[in-house]
Amino acid sequence: KTPKSFNDKIQYRKVHDTNPLLALCSDKVLAKDYVAERIGSEHVIPTLWHGKTLPPRSERNWARPYVLKANHMSGGNAFIRPGEDVNWDAVERLAAAWMAQDYRPDLFERHYDQIERQLLVEPLIGESCFLNDYKFHVFNGKVQFIIAYTGRGKDIRAHLATPDWETIDCSYYTKRPDTPPPRPASLSAMIDIAEELGRDFCFVRVDLYENGGAPLFGEMTFMPGSGY
Repeated sequence: KTPKSFNDKIQYRKVHDTNPLLALCSDKVLAKDYVAERIGSEHVIPTLWHGKTLPPRSERNWARPYVLKANHMSGGNAFIRPGEDVNWDAVERLAAAWMAQDYRPDLFERHYDQIERQLLVEPLIGESCFLNDYKFHVFNGKVQFIIAYTGRGKDIRAHLATPDWETIDCSYYTKRPDTPPPRPASLSAMIDIAEELGRDFCFVRVDLYENGGAPLFGEMTFMPGSGY
């Protein structure tokens, strides 16, 4: 009833925030049109295909590398890279499991229940390695701090920084990098994007990548860590 900590306020939001934009902006398919309208389509990873069931195998001729995802959940990804044989039986079972799965009902993040479930295929950006992931925490339209994840897929580390890229002396979920990552070339543009996308919310975490010195939109998260 009287939330004080950030975690408290996330729990309060679960109960009281019924803004329909939470579901739209969390939908990995629909969010792209919303984001493109706000910041420009050049910052949005294109969708190669989407639908409720995978098309026939003869039609799965998307240019590699690509990633198959579920639009309503976190962690539902299958990466298809050049030159590898794809076990489509296993991928189809995985995709069917995603489509049948509610997103963590124990966490009470009800806006995920409002998403019409789909599968989608995107080109895999950063084919040889995972790009650094920059998470901009936007409160009332202003970026207050950033978490930069480095080393995904091998030795993931989390670096916390101010909007001026000054190190914040604390850890988040995992170890800190031995050496702070360099300031992103497009940091100023990424902050502008995050604040534009966040200006209609009391809080949102806007995840962005930098590819070739330009920002790319990843996702918007309204209840990071589910308030735990």
